[in-house]
Amino acid sequence: VFTGQEDLPDLGIYFDPLTYIYKAVYRTTINDSGNFSVAVRITQGQSVIESEPKGFKLDVTSPNAIFVSPPAEVERTWTVTDKPKDSVLTPDVVPLEIMIEFPDGLKRDLVYSRLFVDNMIVDENTSAPFGTFKWDISKIDQTGTHVISASIEDIAGFIVQTVELSVDVNVQPKPKSWFEKTLSVFTAPTIALFVVIAAAGVLLVLLALRALRNNRATKKVKTHRLEDPLTQPVMIENEILHPNIAAEKNQWPHIPGLGLAPARLVLLSASKGQTNFPAEIPLGEGNVNFGSDAKKARVVFSTPMISPLHARISRLDQDQFKLFDEGSGSGTWLNYAPVSQYGARLEHGDQVQFGAIIYRFEIYQSNPRKLKVEPFKEEE
Repeated sequence: VFTGQEDLPDLGIYFDPLTYIYKAVYRTTINDSGNFSVAVRITQGQSVIESEPKGFKLDVTSPNAIFVSPPAEVERTWTVTDKPKDSVLTPDVVPLEIMIEFPDGLKRDLVYSRLFVDNMIVDENTSAPFGTFKWDISKIDQTGTHVISASIEDIAGFIVQTVELSVDVNVQPKPKSWFEKTLSVFTAPTIALFVVIAAAGVLLVLLALRALRNNRATKKVKTHRLEDPLTQPVMIENEILHPNIAAEKNQWPHIPGLGLAPARLVLLSASKGQTNFPAEIPLGEGNVNFGSDAKKARVVFSTPMISPLHARISRLDQDQFKLFDEGSGSGTWLNYAPVSQYGARLEHGDQVQFGAIIYRFEIYQSNPRKLKVEPFKEEE
């Protein structure tokens, strides 16, 4: 019984167990700033309870989207492989990032974020994370400049776009195979230069052939093989002196009807095993032919080294003799110098060689002279 003198009891003790606190979350679609009010209405069965309206002021602004460290240029290079045809360009993807901020302090969820390249959508996010993109550049194989941008939409319906940025994509030239490198050399200037050089070469060849033909027609030179006497099979250390040389050394030969021979050839050496060569050959009027064929030569050397008609000695004047080669195979030599078909003048003491057979030329009652070897010079 309450008499009025007692203290009032704390009613919360009685009503708290019967009290419920509800938290309501409201997602507004307001996208304009202004003064607004909010109230709560509870309906339970036939009962409806409504709170007093609560006024509030709301400042709403659109979000901002900004690229974070965007690249100014992208380099696409070819991977190095053993086969150039198997090379590929890298990278294939360029990662991009945007920063999203809400100046009004009301952070809202996003509906989507999109990446545009050259005004075309290349990537889209419809769920978190909304701030990252992947730009696929695998199809870009030519150097060029591309424009990138991004746009977002929040749940309040605000749609914003970043500023447009230019990105240079540099594509390295594809490595060439050896065949392609070879073909690349043949540019128009190179081909023109090659044609000029080839034409000049053909012209020089034609001029050379013409000069050679004219030279042959004028000189009518008969070429024959000339071999260095030092390479001939001549016995130097073991010379075989003809056995009759010592006996006839002090006897000058006679020529029937002419008397003493004006000149003679005295055998010095021959190939080993060959002793049937004349030790002394008198030289008189006219020509004296040497060879292996008795029908063509007056002096016959029976050896394969000697040609059928090998050489000739002619008397030009009283004490003038000249040695000629008749196109022999093993050559005719005078003091170790080859003799041509135009001949070479003989002097007392000269060494004359037919193949591997060596004689000394002597003129009657002439003083001996020192052997002098001179370089070969063909007479015209």
